[in-house]
Amino acid sequence: MNTSLAVLIVEDSESDAQFIVRLLNKAGYEVISEQVETAEQMYSALEKRIWDVVISDYSLPRFNGSAALDLLMKKQLDTPFIVVSGVIGEENAVAMMKAGAHDYLRKDNLARLIPAVKRELEQAEIRRERKQAEQSLRESEEKYRLSELDLKEAQAIAHIGNWKWNLKTGEVIWSDEMYRIFGIDKKSYVGRLVDEIAKVIHPDDLHIVLPSNAQAFVEKKPVEYRIILPDKSIRTIWAKSGEAVLDEEGNVIFLTGVAQDITERKQADEAIRESEERLAAVIEGSQLGYSDWYIQTGRILRNERWAGMLGYTLKEIENTYRQWEDLVHPDDRAAALQAIQDHLDRKTPIHRDEYRLRAKDGSYRWVLDQGKIIEYDPQGRPLRMTATHTDVTEYKQAEDQIRQLSRAVEHSPASIMITDINAFIEYVNPKFTALNGYTLDEVRGKTPRILKSNKTPPEIYPELWQTILSGKEWRGEFLNRKKNGELYWEYASISAITDLRGNITHFVSVNEDITARKEAEDKIKRLNAGLEQLAMTDYLTNLYNRRYFMQRGVEEFKRARRNNQPLGLLMLDIDQFKKVNDTYGHDTGDMALQQVAATLKSSLREIDILGRIGGEEFAVLLPNTSLHDAVLLAERVQQVMAGTPIETLGNPLFITISIGVAIITDEISYIDDLLRTADAFMYQAKSHGGNRVVSLKDISGGGSTHPLQGGQ
Repeated sequence: MNTSLAVLIVEDSESDAQFIVRLLNKAGYEVISEQVETAEQMYSALEKRIWDVVISDYSLPRFNGSAALDLLMKKQLDTPFIVVSGVIGEENAVAMMKAGAHDYLRKDNLARLIPAVKRELEQAEIRRERKQAEQSLRESEEKYRLSELDLKEAQAIAHIGNWKWNLKTGEVIWSDEMYRIFGIDKKSYVGRLVDEIAKVIHPDDLHIVLPSNAQAFVEKKPVEYRIILPDKSIRTIWAKSGEAVLDEEGNVIFLTGVAQDITERKQADEAIRESEERLAAVIEGSQLGYSDWYIQTGRILRNERWAGMLGYTLKEIENTYRQWEDLVHPDDRAAALQAIQDHLDRKTPIHRDEYRLRAKDGSYRWVLDQGKIIEYDPQGRPLRMTATHTDVTEYKQAEDQIRQLSRAVEHSPASIMITDINAFIEYVNPKFTALNGYTLDEVRGKTPRILKSNKTPPEIYPELWQTILSGKEWRGEFLNRKKNGELYWEYASISAITDLRGNITHFVSVNEDITARKEAEDKIKRLNAGLEQLAMTDYLTNLYNRRYFMQRGVEEFKRARRNNQPLGLLMLDIDQFKKVNDTYGHDTGDMALQQVAATLKSSLREIDILGRIGGEEFAVLLPNTSLHDAVLLAERVQQVMAGTPIETLGNPLFITISIGVAIITDEISYIDDLLRTADAFMYQAKSHGGNRVVSLKDISGGGSTHPLQGGQ
């Protein structure tokens, strides 16, 4: 079935236009064409329909090829434009190619017309596919940009900002929320932020954030300091650094981190402490558990509420410190004992701690323990400590749920998964289900391995676990599998959720579907590779085309001149090629061209450069090759070709080639000179009957050259 082809022909000769159409029809195209001779006619034709290719003469009575190309470019049409002219010179042809033309041919040699049309149609299709891929990539990047905006909104809600600090230059880069926290107008502020920091930080807290205290940031220790805003109000800031960059001597030069305004939280903590002090004196009649510890003897008095929290009666409780210690959860015991010891050592003004106590039924209840030493002996040793005990189990459960939900917003555009410390899934959001098809009921209690495709590099997983178990955030890509078996790419950000003691309790994974972006990137890579290959090689023989061969020739010529090395050039032409095409058909002619290419490839070194530079013309650059060696190679190729038949439907066909050999001399200044010299000797070989090699030899002393005939 013929391929439909819409051709706009810019030509004043009707016979030439009809000849072009006949060539295209003969090549298997069902041609729809229109001939135009003026700019007005071409503009009208471009308005009528979309053309697959424009074939233009260079010179017309009332129009020209350059104007036609300019009109096509102004219409912003990515349509192949091929110049076919009988009068165009090489300089004009090069100018047209630079202006945007895709190829040029002479009217007396239209053998390349069909391959040129095929090639440019394929390249136009590749360009269209690449534009579509680039559009897909832009859409994916826009989704990523919207995710970044969500992050900024989240920072504003939580009053958390992030910063980067260059300790060498003093340069500080802030997020928008940092400017809001510090009361600075980002749009109107001009200056160095590091100088502004010194102005707003409370004088008594400057030492906390000065470079001299940078080690605290390197160790990622949270710090608190106060700032004084322009309205004279004082706010408390919590800050923590991320990874630090060190110089060769181990000095900190660059820090990143986050800062949060915790003023309201600090005020709330202070109010709680004041309330606890009052509460310690007003225990009777309350619903709080109560204990009165005589430290020196270890005797502890408790009330009914304390026993009832754990399901005991007061009579079932021993009045000993040892019993309390035995009831504390093994994982909490060391920290609980240390918290009490810190208060006994006067390191804390009030004892406040949370831990789990074993109830009568074997379950554990979370208890908030708040107390204070109320009596010391004359030597300052603690004698008595009273405390209240609150069952906060439900509060802790609610707190855990809030902490989870704060990391995984129900309506987030990202896919979110929360697991326990053993990686068993506890929660996934609706986006997770929409992305891979699994509902929460289907994945609850299972591990993320349910998504594993076995196509993600296995070395990623040890690195992932090492990172998140150390409390750091891991980011990377997975190639996962959906419920229906379909593969998809995800960009994942996985981090740990910790309790008040810093112990890891859960993991949260925030994932973005990047399948479209990955496919677009891969497609662009493939298309770029294909375009690069097409731009370098000849369509039929897969050899370098004339343009790329000349580019390599310029490079090799300069290298030979620079290194004072010989450089040879062979010009080859198939003898009576037109007769081959006319007698046996173009398919046989194509086979002849391919056989010459194959013979040359098998005869050359890796450093030699081979190209097809015309219809039946080939050229070979021979770096660091003398005239003698170049002639020997040419003769060998000539003899191989003469003795190698081409299989046709009838008898085997033997073809011969004529070869011109040239080498750099003092009279040759450019690669074009070398090419013309070899071309002249090749035509001398053809004029003497063909099937021979003609070379150039220096005449000692005279500086002139003459041809030497070799090979029969």
